[in-house]
Amino acid sequence: MYNTCELYDFSHSLAGEYLSGFDYPWQALKGIKAFIQELGKTLGDEYTEVAPEVWVHNTATVAPTAYLGAPCII
Repeated sequence: MYNTCELYDFSHSLAGEYLSGFDYPWQALKGIKAFIQELGKTLGDEYTEVAPEVWVHNTATVAPTAYLGAPCII
């Protein structure tokens, strides 16, 4: 069986370092909420916090009727 680093290219993800610490992707789920909350605080000017703990990249288009549940980074 392949481990997570062999299955995915993490070089394009802000979560790459976090995810590379797991053998299987589903193992990351237990701590993903806390990870998103901490990462969100560090995103800077490229992201806008559109609701508490919901960050959207300035180039992303999100429909006004879309539901984005916290915490999340788009």
